[in-house]
Amino acid sequence: MRLRTLRLIIRPFQLADALDYGFVRMGLHKVAAETVAANVPARLLLERLGFRQEGLLREHARLAGEWVDVVWYGLLADQHKPAIGLSTT
Repeated sequence: MRLRTLRLIIRPFQLADALDYGFVRMGLHKVAAETVAANVPARLLLERLGFRQEGLLREHARLAGEWVDVVWYGLLADQHKPAIGLSTT
């Protein structure tokens, strides 16, 4: 399997807004995310937003010719804290 990467600059508030929309407006039960284990800034952002690590896939993908570990994260609706001004009701 070859890992295809899409490099985007996403500000934390944009991701928080997307989570609010998904959980509050769309009624999602869960949002999942994955990142390369070595991408510490992405992992810290996910954890700051409430995501919990659900798994580590060892040497799961190739990136720049090297096998890399991938970390899976999940955030359940009942663990999500919406931004000020949004209501879950």
